[in-house]
Amino acid sequence: MKVQVLSPAPFRRAGSFCPTGQNDPALLSGALGQRPFSKALRYVADGSASPVETLLAMLLTLPYKYGGYGLPLPKLNAPIGAAKVVKQGMGRQYPDKRSASKNPFRPDLTWPGTDLVVEYDSEMFHSGSTELTKDSLRRNVLTTTGKRTITVTKDHVYSALEFDTVAKQIAKGIGKQLRYKRNEKFFKERTVLRTILLERYRDEQ
Repeated sequence: MKVQVLSPAPFRRAGSFCPTGQNDPALLSGALGQRPFSKALRYVADGSASPVETLLAMLLTLPYKYGGYGLPLPKLNAPIGAAKVVKQGMGRQYPDKRSASKNPFRPDLTWPGTDLVVEYDSEMFHSGSTELTKDSLRRNVLTTTGKRTITVTKDHVYSALEFDTVAKQIAKGIGKQLRYKRNEKFFKERTVLRTILLERYRDEQ
């Protein structure tokens, strides 16, 4: 008997799993593992450019019962501010919006309908002067376009206490209130989630 092994495409968009782009369980009815798969799709965000961006999205948006903070799913690396002023701030000038849009400005995490941007900087306090200048320009550009920026560092990610503070700042910035109960159950689930995720991404930052 011949067995044909089919290799799936290594990258998929969340909407490609369901024709309508919606996570409708009926579309996967009868499939093995349909129920947990459909639930998992609710927390899948497209556009991640690094493992840590995926990590941040998961820590911030997974439900309280799984140890996350239950925030709305962000857009990852979504283009914003294609106006000339953005590219000028990054040391590149374009004569009009049409040419600027070919190289849009892409913050790490954004939430539609809000002016908050979250940027991850693993080497914020360890980079050379050139990188520090570039990062400073980037933050200034975001401010120029009316965006408020919260910078998350590696130290924030690896400290449960500091990340808790960051999550509260982000929630406030997008007009949400964290409503989880700070009890033993939540802290236990948060520890489990962080252990799994941080161990997975420890060497990829």
